[in-house]
Amino acid sequence: MYFEDEQTQTGSNGAMPDELTSDNYTVDTYISRVAADTTVGAFRQAFDQDAASIVVYAVSGEAAADSDLMKTGMTVSLVANGQTVKQYQTAVAGDLRGTGTVSSSSVRELLCMVTGASGFAPVTALAADYDGNGSVATTDARKMLGLLTAG
Repeated sequence: MYFEDEQTQTGSNGAMPDELTSDNYTVDTYISRVAADTTVGAFRQAFDQDAASIVVYAVSGEAAADSDLMKTGMTVSLVANGQTVKQYQTAVAGDLRGTGTVSSSSVRELLCMVTGASGFAPVTALAADYDGNGSVATTDARKMLGLLTAG
């Protein structure tokens, strides 16, 4: 588990970071394109900032351990000088149920979203866009099913 100390965390140019950046994930209000079955420790290492300045919280509000799975809806905080600089919510590709994995329940939920049978939060829509093309469609469900049947 990670506990922030009071040391200053600075970016590579010595300045205090004001947002997270990553070549692996899309970062804006949300952090999306996180692969299912990614651990918190691996997630924290995938940013340009020092992993010690990134704190991940479970939906319950408790700090997540590095061995925990990343899940849709978790909160990620960028911390500098012991203060939260910015917070994000996570969208794990294919994880519509907040389990950190792709499941048949997530596929059913996606199909309900596509047919209009259920509403969804923006973070869930990002998780439902499994192929990352910017839209939620039955092709996302097919790709998720392909992952399930291949495993």
